[in-house]
Amino acid sequence: MKGSLGYYRFILFWLVLVSTQVSAESFKWLQQPSAQNSGDVERIYYYDDAIYAVGRTGCIDADCSGLLAKYTLGGEILWRRDFKLYADTEAFDITVDEHGVFVVGRSAEGPSSRSRAFVAQYTHDGNAGWQYTNEVDSHSAWTITHDSKGLYVTSEYNFDGGIQLLSHLDFDGNLVWTTQVASVFVYRAIAADNKIYLSNGNKMSVFSTDGTALYEFPFDRIEEMVYDNGFFYCISRDTVFKIDELGNTVWEQTFFKKVRHTRIVDITLGKNGIWVAGFTNHTPEPDVGKENGIRLVEYNLRGQFKNDWFLPDAGTPIPSSVVFNNGNLYLGGTDFHGDTGFVAQTSELDLLQAQVRSLSDADGDGYQDLVVLSNDLGSGRVLANVKSIGTTTGLDHQIQFTTALRPVDFAITPDLNANLSPELAVVSAFDGTVEVRDSLSGALISAVPFDTRFLPSKLRVLPDENTNGTPELAVLETHQSKSRVQIEIRDSVTTALIAKIPFNPTFNPKDFTLLQDINGDSISDFALLSTSPESQFSKLEIRDKGGVLIKNVWLGDTYDSSQIIPLPPTLDSQASSATEVAVLQAKLNGAGVRVAIADPLAGNVVRTIGFNESFDSITARAIADVDGNGAPELAVFGKSTLDGQNKVEIRDSLSGELIGNLWNWKSLTPMDITVIPDVNGNSEPEIGIFSGEAADNDPEDFDFTVLIKDTLTGQKLDQIDIHL
Repeated sequence: MKGSLGYYRFILFWLVLVSTQVSAESFKWLQQPSAQNSGDVERIYYYDDAIYAVGRTGCIDADCSGLLAKYTLGGEILWRRDFKLYADTEAFDITVDEHGVFVVGRSAEGPSSRSRAFVAQYTHDGNAGWQYTNEVDSHSAWTITHDSKGLYVTSEYNFDGGIQLLSHLDFDGNLVWTTQVASVFVYRAIAADNKIYLSNGNKMSVFSTDGTALYEFPFDRIEEMVYDNGFFYCISRDTVFKIDELGNTVWEQTFFKKVRHTRIVDITLGKNGIWVAGFTNHTPEPDVGKENGIRLVEYNLRGQFKNDWFLPDAGTPIPSSVVFNNGNLYLGGTDFHGDTGFVAQTSELDLLQAQVRSLSDADGDGYQDLVVLSNDLGSGRVLANVKSIGTTTGLDHQIQFTTALRPVDFAITPDLNANLSPELAVVSAFDGTVEVRDSLSGALISAVPFDTRFLPSKLRVLPDENTNGTPELAVLETHQSKSRVQIEIRDSVTTALIAKIPFNPTFNPKDFTLLQDINGDSISDFALLSTSPESQFSKLEIRDKGGVLIKNVWLGDTYDSSQIIPLPPTLDSQASSATEVAVLQAKLNGAGVRVAIADPLAGNVVRTIGFNESFDSITARAIADVDGNGAPELAVFGKSTLDGQNKVEIRDSLSGELIGNLWNWKSLTPMDITVIPDVNGNSEPEIGIFSGEAADNDPEDFDFTVLIKDTLTGQKLDQIDIHL
């Protein structure tokens, strides 16, 4: 619950009626547990591979039913309960553990009757259990939390508007104690380290688990908070901050201060940081070129900005609650009207954060060039910054993509408009279009439409298949129903459809690559990297362009596969005349990174190359031979799980021997790497290490840095800074 119920509904009313229905375009899945125009979702909760949602539904003339629903992580509803304790009933908060599902809210016998606070228990299967109702003292229960001793509930005191109640119940619904809290409202309660922490708007009140008031400290308007290892990560209307248990501020950041009409609503712990959910609505004061939508912003635990998603859509709903699990974000909330609730999932891995690519010598001036693709956080548009290496008088310009909202992948194509420079291609999840622009002038060359019934994830450039002299574009796509997976191939200029290659939809697609013809039928073959959702078995599924299955190459079940690393066509350690395929893998428990190298003709893994297991892998590339044994090298970009250092670790793809470590600045956020042709004349390639750093930790001032290092010596050759 964000503030008092009246305040929250005022915010929804303020948002003006922008759309009549919730849009699902920005999500992997979206469900509406409340009936259309008759309810909302106040809060969601993750427990044991399921998402629970609470709110209200069936609201007619101020007569509502409480709403409780349970979903699988894939969006399938397991059960839903509409309940009334008296007549008008609303649920505001939820907590779940092995003892059951616990919901708090208010219920009244009619519009003019006094509300009563309640706590209701359900089993994980949705069966109703006990109910506790405070008949006398309180009329609305706002928050609930728990520890091993039981439940802690805050509610509004009937006899004094400046008093809240904190009550402790055991897991069987028996009241253990109740104490008064001097506060107009309690935004969030957290049970941790044998204490109860209450955010009261302008202060934090701390109680022992026996109800004794321990201490309090002033802190202006803590609306939501999460707790981790002795610290609180908190939000107010436009601020994100970290404090210790005594109220000392560790860091504080302003949330999108340059994007007007943007408000924070919730916060959750992520994998290595925190995620903050908010929304932007320009309707009361329209901004030309600005869009309404959901904002999801990631910070690390040190307060450094890491990533922003902007989900643009005039019909996008307003989030009220966010939770994180296993790389995915789940949202609960209400449409812009404030009368249709939703539960939805989006993924931390879906949208392109920012990427770097080498352009070789794009303008023929003798200097190597590169391009950084990133999101314009204010409008959701995509920007490509082109820079030269080793000179201050070379290329330095910005290209704007107009249709590629919500980009998911980025590729470089050969010259398409006869000016001898490469082109830039971006695939969008918003409309399925690949937009191709000239890397020098920014001129639009083509907008290639792909099947809008499918969600794109990877973009690759293929050699000319239809003999018209231009390359093809291939997109890995998953049908919105998850019932089909395919690679769709179209001409990069004429946009003509070349092929649609179906693959096994029961496995989760990760990546794909073009293979040489391995079965002798003179038809191009493709390898799809995918992982079983049940067992984490990963495989390379090999099919020809006609969709005929050639074979599956199994990669094991103890490592999760994430990326294919394209190898040059000369690498064939088994003399089988089939180029080997390298796959980046990490152990499921995080203790191990390796590259598995498979022979697609023999149909098996021929060797694995191990990398430093204390580094989480981010991405990997193949590099031309450095140590002189004729085999390419493998470069894995990773971040230390111990001290935050990040580096590129280079090993030989045949022997696994360490070639070298290219270290990056520890303070920067590692994002991507690219291989660059020789810059310093020693005939060895260079590595561009792409990192992000937030100037003053404000997302709108986000900077990117590309550190250019020699792969043989490790020498720093240049540093390319990009300011947006």
